[in-house]
Amino acid sequence: MNIKILEPLFLHEVGQRSNNEDCIMPLAGKATTATRIFVVCDGVGGQEKGEVASSIVSQVLHNYLLSHPEAPAGKEFFNLALKEAERQLQLHLDEHPECTGMSTTATVLWIKDDGIHLAWAGDSRIYHFRRGERLYRTSDHSLVQEFVDRGQLTEDEAQSHPSSNVILRAISSPKNPSEMDYKRITNLEEGDVFLLCTDGIIEKLSSSDLARLGGLGDREMMCDHIAAYCAKHSQDNYSMYLLELAEVRDASKAAATIEDSSPASDIDVKKRSQKDKSKLPMFLGAGLLALALLIGFMSWNGSRKAALLKEKQVAIFEKGNEQKELGNHQAALEIYKEASILDPENSDLDLRILEMERAIERQGLESQLHQKLKSDLSRIDADHVLAIADTSLSLSDSIVLSETRDLKKLMAESRFYLGLGDTTTAAQQIKGKESLPYSKGVLDVASYRLLSEYYATLISADSSYTLNQINCLLLAGDISEDEAEARRMRVPGYVPAEDLIENNE
Repeated sequence: MNIKILEPLFLHEVGQRSNNEDCIMPLAGKATTATRIFVVCDGVGGQEKGEVASSIVSQVLHNYLLSHPEAPAGKEFFNLALKEAERQLQLHLDEHPECTGMSTTATVLWIKDDGIHLAWAGDSRIYHFRRGERLYRTSDHSLVQEFVDRGQLTEDEAQSHPSSNVILRAISSPKNPSEMDYKRITNLEEGDVFLLCTDGIIEKLSSSDLARLGGLGDREMMCDHIAAYCAKHSQDNYSMYLLELAEVRDASKAAATIEDSSPASDIDVKKRSQKDKSKLPMFLGAGLLALALLIGFMSWNGSRKAALLKEKQVAIFEKGNEQKELGNHQAALEIYKEASILDPENSDLDLRILEMERAIERQGLESQLHQKLKSDLSRIDADHVLAIADTSLSLSDSIVLSETRDLKKLMAESRFYLGLGDTTTAAQQIKGKESLPYSKGVLDVASYRLLSEYYATLISADSSYTLNQINCLLLAGDISEDEAEARRMRVPGYVPAEDLIENNE
């Protein structure tokens, strides 16, 4: 089965928490259409370093599968990968006893020639959607799922149950061994959508909500809607990988056929023999036989050389893919170029070479932007130290200076993400800050316009963001105060400031 996917989409957000205990593999921005292994984990433990557990387990599971590409996938194989992950967790615990108690959930999706293989432990989930219908969902290892299985709760009731966060299975160490459930899916069609997600995604989004989003026929729109909704409603970290199948083809139908053919001269000789009832000399027949054998040998030898060349090219190509998966873009580029010499007409190789060249350029850009961000943050801190050295400052002035410093840092981080082309994360750094009384001296026109565009994407999920967007357009100077007030009046539930004052009086 030849399975191709569109460019994978992902979320990996801290949400309303102070730190992100989720982990995804490949790491954010590293997955491509050639990626075949996806892992999403949700660390458990908080002070017990859940983020450490999720990071270790996601990397071990990913790399274990990557290093066994020909292994037959199944429950036994995935549990071997799990045992290695538990072993690595124990090695970390031996060196860092302060991490005792950490654990993580895990979901794994592996695309192979015989279908899509799923494995999971805990309450992170994998969904399979087709045209707005949920075909499959992994079963949580949780207390409320047991209630659902017994018929004591519905799925919707379980989602809002007070014990919805109680899980019955997680990955920790060999001292508390676990196991993964397994499912192979072969009922696949072009356009099918797979979602791997932590419980932060499904905190407020039901399976039917996700199915409807999956039926939009636009995975980017689906991702944007999930991101906007979780940003507003989820109290937890929220992470996911969203995959859409671009092509599903049965490889067995591509078998080649060999047609029999005879040399024209041989056919002519046979016809003359039948017509004239004469016999060819023995040496002529032997000569023709030798010639046929020679031609056959040369054809076989040429085919054999072509097959060996193709085999070598494929081996080099796969080696390049391994380096690409590991993030070694320069090494992958050199390998792809070597393969291109053997097969100069391969357009896929040309695309891979271009992809690696752009990835290397992006790495260089990221390095430059990181250096600039580090410099900007240091300068902001230095300026703040000088400012608060003034002994005549009042307490309120000191607070405003500290708040302004923090906002300047957020602005610097926003510009960093903007330089990477990630406008959503850039906007999220300064989201809601336009309403602060001291923001006008820090945020600029470009920032207000960035926020205006970001709020526009959130309005479809929550219309209350309309007022935020209007305010940003006003602060950017793109609309007048009269136009702003006219737009506000069209927002349901909006009350003008003067009416509020009169009502209070």
